[in-house]
Amino acid sequence: MLKIQNKWWAYGGAILFILLNALFIYDEFFYFSIIPFAILLIIAAFMALDKLLLGIVFLVPLSVPLSQLIPGLPIDMFLPTEPLLAGILIIFIIKLIFEGNFDRKILLHPVSISIYFYLTWMLITTITSTMPLVSVKFFVTKLWFIVAFYFLATQLFKNSNNAQRYFSYYVYALVIVVFYALYRHATYGIFDEKIAHWSANPFYKDHTSYGAILAFYIPPIVTMAFVKTNSTRK
Repeated sequence: MLKIQNKWWAYGGAILFILLNALFIYDEFFYFSIIPFAILLIIAAFMALDKLLLGIVFLVPLSVPLSQLIPGLPIDMFLPTEPLLAGILIIFIIKLIFEGNFDRKILLHPVSISIYFYLTWMLITTITSTMPLVSVKFFVTKLWFIVAFYFLATQLFKNSNNAQRYFSYYVYALVIVVFYALYRHATYGIFDEKIAHWSANPFYKDHTSYGAILAFYIPPIVTMAFVKTNSTRK
């Protein structure tokens, strides 16, 4: 009986969502359609936070600034990574409060303590800032980057295979961006200096950040490929 009731609740919820979504689409409000995906991401975050983090790593090179999609907004962020990181931050805080079983070695590590000093000083300067909105956003973005890519990453890398997955997922996505940029170069002029400034746009706003990422990743990619080739020969 309970299963039948749950099934009817599920059907009723689905029908209600379809009707509401149809009304919102009719009014040209399309963001309501995102709700099911948001719910799935929340469930995934609670059940498999490590997999969600790896998914975010893959999405980082493919993220697009909000300003590219909706010009004129007073705020900007990279989609979909920054909202996902914000969600991870919230879930991390909730788990820390209610479970409190995070690795104490990491929490009390000298690097972590240095980060606490860094964030404390940043919070103080945020309070005294003449541009509070900008400062708060900057502080919060630092928080979710540190939580995801330091605290959670330390737990992720306890499994050595995850370190390789972490690196590989980013590279896979970066390769997509590289081919995209090369295609634009080939289309508009491979040796045109001006095109280099926006060939990777909207994924990278300028050629400086794009070039820096390539400079960071090409050496380890070549090294890993070389090591893998040698190990295969043996």
